[in-house]
Amino acid sequence: MSKLRPLFAVTLLFGLSLLPAFAADGAALQGTIVDASGAAVAGARVTIHPTGRRTTSDARGAFVIAELAPNVYDVVIEKAGFVTATYADVRVGEGGATLAAHLAPASLATLQQIASVRTQRYGSFNTGSSAMQNLSQQDFVDQGQLQIGHVLDQVPGVVSARPGSANAAAPGSITSPNLRGALDYEKSTLIDGFPLINGSHGDYPTMFVNSLLFDDIEVVKGPTAFAPEINYGIGGTLNFRTANPTATFAGSVLYGVDFTSGSFANLRLSDTVGRLGFALDLASYGTQGPLQNQPAYVTPNTGWTLGKYGTLAGPVTSSKNPSPTFVKGFPTNQYVSLVACCQNVTSNYLTKGEVGKLQYHFSSATTLTAAFVGIQGSYDGAASGLTQYGSIFAPAAGYSSPGFAAGQVVTVNNSAMLPDRNTIDSEPMFEAELRTTAGSDTLLGRYYSAILDRRTVSDLTDPAANYTVPVTVWGSASLCTTSSPCVPGQPPPAPTSFNGVHTTLTIPTPYSQQVEHDILHGASFEYDHPSGENLYTFAVDGNTGLTNAYTLAGSATIPGGKLTTSIAAGTKQVFMTYLLRGTFQLGDKAQLTLANYYNTYASTYTAGAPVDGAYPLTTTVTTHDDPRLGFSYRASSDLNVRFSAGSAIAPPYPSLIDNIPTTPAQVITPTSTTITITQNSGTLRPETSWGYDLGADWRVGGGVLSADAYLTNIWNQFVGVVYPTSQTYQNLPVYVSTNANLAQSRYQGLEATYSKDPRVGWGETLAFDLQRAYAFNVSPGFYTSAAGPYTTNLGVVGGINYDAFNAPFFNGISNKSEAYSMGYAAVHHRGSFGQYAELGLTYYGSNNTYNIPAFYTGSATYRQPVDAATSLQVSVDNVFGANDAKYVVYGAGVPAPLANGGIGIRQGVPYGPATVRIFASRRL
Repeated sequence: MSKLRPLFAVTLLFGLSLLPAFAADGAALQGTIVDASGAAVAGARVTIHPTGRRTTSDARGAFVIAELAPNVYDVVIEKAGFVTATYADVRVGEGGATLAAHLAPASLATLQQIASVRTQRYGSFNTGSSAMQNLSQQDFVDQGQLQIGHVLDQVPGVVSARPGSANAAAPGSITSPNLRGALDYEKSTLIDGFPLINGSHGDYPTMFVNSLLFDDIEVVKGPTAFAPEINYGIGGTLNFRTANPTATFAGSVLYGVDFTSGSFANLRLSDTVGRLGFALDLASYGTQGPLQNQPAYVTPNTGWTLGKYGTLAGPVTSSKNPSPTFVKGFPTNQYVSLVACCQNVTSNYLTKGEVGKLQYHFSSATTLTAAFVGIQGSYDGAASGLTQYGSIFAPAAGYSSPGFAAGQVVTVNNSAMLPDRNTIDSEPMFEAELRTTAGSDTLLGRYYSAILDRRTVSDLTDPAANYTVPVTVWGSASLCTTSSPCVPGQPPPAPTSFNGVHTTLTIPTPYSQQVEHDILHGASFEYDHPSGENLYTFAVDGNTGLTNAYTLAGSATIPGGKLTTSIAAGTKQVFMTYLLRGTFQLGDKAQLTLANYYNTYASTYTAGAPVDGAYPLTTTVTTHDDPRLGFSYRASSDLNVRFSAGSAIAPPYPSLIDNIPTTPAQVITPTSTTITITQNSGTLRPETSWGYDLGADWRVGGGVLSADAYLTNIWNQFVGVVYPTSQTYQNLPVYVSTNANLAQSRYQGLEATYSKDPRVGWGETLAFDLQRAYAFNVSPGFYTSAAGPYTTNLGVVGGINYDAFNAPFFNGISNKSEAYSMGYAAVHHRGSFGQYAELGLTYYGSNNTYNIPAFYTGSATYRQPVDAATSLQVSVDNVFGANDAKYVVYGAGVPAPLANGGIGIRQGVPYGPATVRIFASRRL
């Protein structure tokens, strides 16, 4: 019988093999995993939520998880040397599902290496612990936006702040994204994970950032434990990411025009051939903008010559002010006696960008990536700051003219009539990154460097040359002539009247060249070690930034022009960041991240006035420990609750610590009514903060609802101080300008977004935020100077949202406003053949960055496919023409409250006229 058992077993197995197969209970999720070169990824761990079931990919990159109940799952794929990938909303039906997964090489270029965020327009389902959102290039294309500011305004907690002196209608106007009420310098700005040059003012302005050049923008609000370095990261982090090589050929081309004589273009190519991958991205945008030979009246200055009539002997403006004295900020030319026509202004703007990237795959585990990013741009300086004053025409007695009548309000330009001033910007950046593995560990190393060269230059090339321009003048002025010379100490000659006289205006030596030159170089290293379900990270980043800024002004007596240094050569900052981080999986639903950033700052700056032509330098070293934590709880496949908290530091940037001391003799001008000299503080402390964020993401109604509440406390916030002294110079009062620390400030708010974006059909987006940013515990002594109580810092009002405080002598924290509320609502439709239509409204609440009452702007887009690869699109920004002026209007803004109970006059900043763009795009 025992001899028959093997035969019986074989017969039984053979018989069973002939029976029909019965499927296991439930459905199966299967798929394949490949890397950026298209090679299979073996040994990747695949986990599905909410069940926590997992498996590992085989040598072919294939995986199967069977016996699944029909449901919607999130699939998380992890492998040493790769960025953790999350595929959300994977629907497994009765017949199962198949997933083609791609793993990107682990890289210091992204903040999502551990924190997984599903990239989708506005509707990201965030499975990490940080308040994070991605804006892809397609988000900007869908609205026809070439600059990034107006789209960032639609993200809750983000505002592209604009100074009150900047003409936001001009595309070259300076702008800077602010996160959650934080000021310009209180955020970390990165490109592919390494810091952009913040320059003399601690901030990276974004007017030259072309949305077509970047693959996406990672927006992390509040404290995050996943950034490689967090210098200045009080409000959060912005990371501009460039495109990576693709496994197979991908290409696109875009070309379009706007209705202000502009055009724009973009070319993208990427592929991997054998082991070598490449990506190429070229983008450009040039336009005249809304100001095209816009005429602006100007008021000539003392020392300028009116043709054969003579040289202006004294001020042609008056500081008469019949208004109550508690009103601050009236322009000195509220009354004008002489008007000249005209300074024609055109808002010319040009930006170009290039990205070139090579990636060599030594193996699936080891890659070397080298990248170049270049940004070049220019804009018209007069247009970007064009401000018009409503002045009262007040010529001398006896004047009469049909052109201008005494008492008439005439709009004049705040800037002098000068040769065209253009700002020219060049920013080459280079990066090389090596990624490899050692067993289950990941090692990343990187070197990076960048140069920023920014120059504001006039058309004149000779510093000793005068500038003559034809003008028409009205009004009256005292003139110095050979027959009626001006004698010091004696009254000027009797005024001469001009009734629309055509003559010339000669400005003596107006040559000017302002230069800022910055150099940055640094290196990073990261080591990731998994241990069971946990991951441990050690990282270090060190960089050195050098800053040099100066102005060369025209002079008839100094060969080569008069040199004024604002940031001395040799000024530098060395930042070192050491990071220890642990990410702990607490069961299947919870994840805890604990991180500590140990930061050291060595700042070298000017210690005083120059000695024998050289500036003495000194170095101070500061250290700061910045712990951070993140916690996420996956309550279900449709709900993720998250919490983050942590510390941050903002060390003083060069223009705060490198104030070149000045004397009254250096700054006095023929038209001075007061003198303000600069002194170095020498005792300025770094800003520090501690922030909290509580948020959740919830899939509901076919879309995603994301909501957050946050609180950030700041200590030692930087504030500009201008105070009077007991000194006088040539009978003029002397003021001192320097920097100081404010005791405490606070940012707090609520923000939420709901977005639904189906592949075909109607989708919608609703977003809002409520925020406050204010100082508190302000000492009464903060408002006291030698002139008495409430004579300085009047713009800092405890418990009141930040306002734009840059008018004379009511200085304060910020030069721009923080809105109490912002909102965005849009509806769009995707057709089955690729059609796309969208109508959106952006709401700017009270105390907005434009300094006007609450308003909203509209945008509209329609895109029509021509064939499977080609489409045509038309987009309109500010479709309803809200706040559509072309220049800043002084005094037109909502008055700012002052600490002494008075009000401060503010400028009305324009959004700009409606802008129409038409373009075609094609996949190659």
